[in-house]
Amino acid sequence: MKKAFIAAVCLLGLLIGCTKTDVSGIWKGTLTAKSGVPINIEVMLNQDGKNLSGNLTIKKADTHGKAGTQLTLTGSVDGDKLSFNTNFHSGLYIEFLGRTKNTTIKGDAEVTMQGIPPHEGGTTETMALELTRSN
Repeated sequence: MKKAFIAAVCLLGLLIGCTKTDVSGIWKGTLTAKSGVPINIEVMLNQDGKNLSGNLTIKKADTHGKAGTQLTLTGSVDGDKLSFNTNFHSGLYIEFLGRTKNTTIKGDAEVTMQGIPPHEGGTTETMALELTRSN
């Protein structure tokens, strides 16, 4: 009985240790500025081990970018933590650090805007990023 219990505990430990976060897929959500204005985005993530790649597309925007702008991203996953940054494109650069839980990703994004009115000279703003898995 004691051996069976120990074996069961060991097996449970292995199963829990083998559980991996896989964020691959399409995620939809918003980047929300301090002003409260949301920017609708779609993020396509590909996970290979701890490495992330994909793209972030602005679906609807105001002064923070043009709708349809697509940024290539690279990053990493460590447990429930994930981070990524985008290439600089169309005056935008985004660095994200957050967590995933079930079907959501939440965290803060440092968004650098250059040459986009009213941010002609360039500015960086912290925005809340929230995504929900769509597939």
